[in-house]
Amino acid sequence: MLEIDAVSKRFGALHALHAVTLHVARGQTGCLIGESGSGKSTLLRLITGLVVPDSGSLRFAGTAIEPASVRALRLRMGYVIQEGGLFPHLTAYGNAALMAKHLGWEPTRIRQRI
Repeated sequence: MLEIDAVSKRFGALHALHAVTLHVARGQTGCLIGESGSGKSTLLRLITGLVVPDSGSLRFAGTAIEPASVRALRLRMGYVIQEGGLFPHLTAYGNAALMAKHLGWEPTRIRQRI
């Protein structure tokens, strides 16, 4: 479902990611955990197409994540960010289900996917 192959990203002299490879199969859940500055947010920005890798490739559901495809792919992705991006009045499930509810998904479908 998600294929990240040898992805690298630099911001000036800062090497944020170096040759990262990660594959998450359909139906699996992945979690990015690491120290501050370890590249978690950069990797998420690459996956969602907010930034473009300097090298390597990213694919979601068999489609390359690139400017021409990223908008349609984002509608098929689910992710939850940490701290400031979470709504404190919602549960973990509520935060994870927020976009699916916004898109009009049936509650049964949301429960099956989260």
